[in-house]
Amino acid sequence: MKDLTSNTHIGIENLINKDWIISQDKDTLVIRKPPKGPIITIPKIIQIEKNLAWCLGFYIAEGTKVSYCIGISNCELSLIKRFQEEIRTKFGIDYSSWRAYCKSTEKTNKKIKYYINILKTKKVKSKYFRGATKDNIEIRFNNTLFALIFNEFVKQSLEIIYQDKGLLLEFLKGYEIGDGSIIQRSGFLYGIVITVKDEEMKNFLMKSFIKLYNKKPKERITKGSYEISFTGIIPLIDVVLDRHFDSTERQWKKLISCFIKKQYTRSHIRYWKALCNSSLPVNDIAKLTNRSHWAVRDAMNKDTKLRLVTMEKKIINGRGHNHNYYSLTDKCKELLKIVEEVR
Repeated sequence: MKDLTSNTHIGIENLINKDWIISQDKDTLVIRKPPKGPIITIPKIIQIEKNLAWCLGFYIAEGTKVSYCIGISNCELSLIKRFQEEIRTKFGIDYSSWRAYCKSTEKTNKKIKYYINILKTKKVKSKYFRGATKDNIEIRFNNTLFALIFNEFVKQSLEIIYQDKGLLLEFLKGYEIGDGSIIQRSGFLYGIVITVKDEEMKNFLMKSFIKLYNKKPKERITKGSYEISFTGIIPLIDVVLDRHFDSTERQWKKLISCFIKKQYTRSHIRYWKALCNSSLPVNDIAKLTNRSHWAVRDAMNKDTKLRLVTMEKKIINGRGHNHNYYSLTDKCKELLKIVEEVR
């Protein structure tokens, strides 16, 4: 039989016993696990695209992974909705199949109608939690057969995701929303950290960072969990350019505001702005930014090593010695654009 798992596709037939299939057509399977059990209709082949890769990372970090259901919980309703919508699109699970639960900050049930309208579930069970600062929403699809298939799908998808850098980046961004955080030191960005309990997943995350950024993250064990931290100005510039933590506006703004407060960033932004529209020599940059030419020269040397600026030697008016003219690379232009947008 032809192997349906290839490239960025996974065939559902490869995840189940063939005698579970009741019927099928060109695109879908009708499945039931003998002798008795729930019946589900599911697409034959699932393609792993960027949004699904993000959802799988989010699910591994925040999901309910048990034999009788799949679920996801978070305080950000938009993230819950994003996961629910992708599972509906890819696997055909209707809105009404989900059950929703809310750990509420209020004793009243005023928000239930709002959550029902957004999630389109039949009902939402709400319970008051004293001391909670924000509602926590959980959705579950209670189906033993789908839970079995989906969790096996997640396992097989990791190798496919690892082979594609675009998918791998989205997977990390989904995972870090659940188990990642931004490290600050005196208000400025020091690094990002991901916490993981499973050693196999820790190894996958470590090699993922190495593949994407050609640098091994720091690793330590604390309170029975692994902590993976990513620090240093070069990796953090790449983290910003790849828009880590942009799944929520609050975390994204926190990342950029902390990045701006770094001494390196604060001192260099003014030079980048001076170079926005043209290449300039050190003395001209110094005049525009009201800084000494020694400070500018030192900054340009550092930025050249980081591939944020390029240097070209020019002879002025066809005579005299060479002058070093500096201009921004596309990488630096994108970085400056991100910083200015958030500011």
